[in-house]
Amino acid sequence: MCTTKVYELTRAPALARLADLLREDYPTPAVSGVVRFSAGTHIGYQFNAAGQITAQKSLFLSRTSAANTDLRIRVQGRGLYYRITNGTLAGYLASAVPGQRVLLGAVVPHTYAPPRKLAFNPGTYTGYRYDAGWAVAAKKTFTFTRSSAAPFGATAWVNGRLSYQITGGVYAGYWLPAAAGLVPA
Repeated sequence: MCTTKVYELTRAPALARLADLLREDYPTPAVSGVVRFSAGTHIGYQFNAAGQITAQKSLFLSRTSAANTDLRIRVQGRGLYYRITNGTLAGYLASAVPGQRVLLGAVVPHTYAPPRKLAFNPGTYTGYRYDAGWAVAAKKTFTFTRSSAAPFGATAWVNGRLSYQITGGVYAGYWLPAAAGLVPA
């Protein structure tokens, strides 16, 4: 049974948190789309089943570029990677690094009914609204001087970062990237 469905049936935040951990440990691999590469050096890897590097290829970009992916996986002991399907790194895995190599759009969305609660520890956080192409259309920064909370109705990997879709409060209608100080219930 889908983990979000179990939450919907039980309304038990503890089960939703366990589902979050499972999704983080075992990401949904069948993810496709466009990976944006920042200017700079990028290395593609091939690994064996034990997570050891068997081949690598380097690519230098003088400006931002993009390539297609058909897979997003966790390589044992090495983090998340995208399998690149075209261009210089076709057939290689490129590590997922916010700001350097980002899968564009909202992928692997999970919706929650009823909405879950996101706790804010004191601090400053920035939320984002996106246009139809998932480019930032607006951003909002707010500083909490004391603990607070807001409901969220979905999570997704938005432009390479786990984000919460806030449905009420100061960030209503914005996606808030996961950060230290934010605690989903």
